[in-house]
Amino acid sequence: EARYVVNRLGTALETAAADGVVRSDQPRLLAHLLVALLNEAAMMVAEADDPRIARQAVVKELDTILDGLRLAASARSTPP
Repeated sequence: EARYVVNRLGTALETAAADGVVRSDQPRLLAHLLVALLNEAAMMVAEADDPRIARQAVVKELDTILDGLRLAASARSTPP
């Protein structure tokens, strides 16, 4: 199951990188790292004393990380 997730995410990231949406020289490696990150985030929420508060904090930090991978629209557009 994990291999399937990494493979699907890797394919999606390859496409996104080729389209200039995501910044990555190695989308397959990035897929492995993101799956590990998401697994750890889920464990942190599951083991928290207050999962609701932990979830809010984890989501905020994950948004920051994922936003950092996204290229700005101006960086994607090619000059006329």
